[in-house]
Amino acid sequence: MGTVVYLIVILSLFSYWDILIRLRMVVNIRKARRGLDPMSVNISRMIFATGRLAVGMRIVDESEHAVALPERFLLIVNHQSLLDIPLLILYFRRNRLRFVGKRELFKHFLLISVVFRTMRHGCIDRHRDFANTVRELTRLARHAERDGNSIVIFPEGTRAKEGSLLPFHSGAFRTILRTSPMPVVIAALYGGHRASRMRDIITGIRGLTYQVKVLSVRPAPTTKSEIQFLLADAQTEIDAAVAKWRKP
Repeated sequence: MGTVVYLIVILSLFSYWDILIRLRMVVNIRKARRGLDPMSVNISRMIFATGRLAVGMRIVDESEHAVALPERFLLIVNHQSLLDIPLLILYFRRNRLRFVGKRELFKHFLLISVVFRTMRHGCIDRHRDFANTVRELTRLARHAERDGNSIVIFPEGTRAKEGSLLPFHSGAFRTILRTSPMPVVIAALYGGHRASRMRDIITGIRGLTYQVKVLSVRPAPTTKSEIQFLLADAQTEIDAAVAKWRKP
């Protein structure tokens, strides 16, 4: 019963926010865009606060101590769930995050699509040529540098539905850092695989515990080899964290 209540409340709120943002865009798109960062934090907070009350959902910060984050950075993190994006927005709420997401997120999802389009997140079409992807990532990196935003990459490219780590892809990571060098924050998530698909949210999120941990902060790589080594290190760090959480 709690899951049904949660879904009804969230869908109702998503519909309200979707309409509200569209109306604000009609009145003044620049003002609407500026207001979306704090609004996204409030939306994310509401998603998890409602989840806590309805189904016992909770977030556990596994970081052993407070981590001093750079003013802007490239966040590399594993991908497990439909809820990863609001979780990261809430966890890194002092930073304005811009995500690299697949094209479907910009067209077919209530609230999410209008937010991604309006805030100019990075749209990747995996069915088109890589040159188009490079142009989109270059645009994202330059705008983020101009506006002081941080960028989030899920290097697996898709959700790991069983909780384990999938192979990392380096294309987006390399393109963004070559365009706009910045420090790299490595983080890991676990628990979200229980909500990796809509049917999972309907049947299996009661008592869901989301574990999140900032693993390390690295200086901006300056050469191609440094970028490659850093991505390999990130995969090793995240894999070790996820493997530890997966143990009974």
